[in-house]
Amino acid sequence: MAVRTLVLLALVVALAACKENYDDQVARIEKVVAGKPVGSGADFWLVKGSFGVDDKVALVFGYMDDGGGCIEIAELLNERYPSARYTCTSAN
Repeated sequence: MAVRTLVLLALVVALAACKENYDDQVARIEKVVAGKPVGSGADFWLVKGSFGVDDKVALVFGYMDDGGGCIEIAELLNERYPSARYTCTSAN
């Protein structure tokens, strides 16, 4: 799991250094994970909705049930930050 975390971190750092806009950066990450789940099941995006805009804020993988793990994270964040709405959507 540590290797996957390092790879994802390297990807995020590399994208942050690019001069692309935010939407282009997200699209590049989406392209990398689309159709390529880590492990045996689908990975999930943690999505933050606020002011009518949905932003993918985290990629959840490495759980026995990635969807269940994502929902658990979303529920905790919804309790902590009730003005935002966290949900999960399949990444691949």
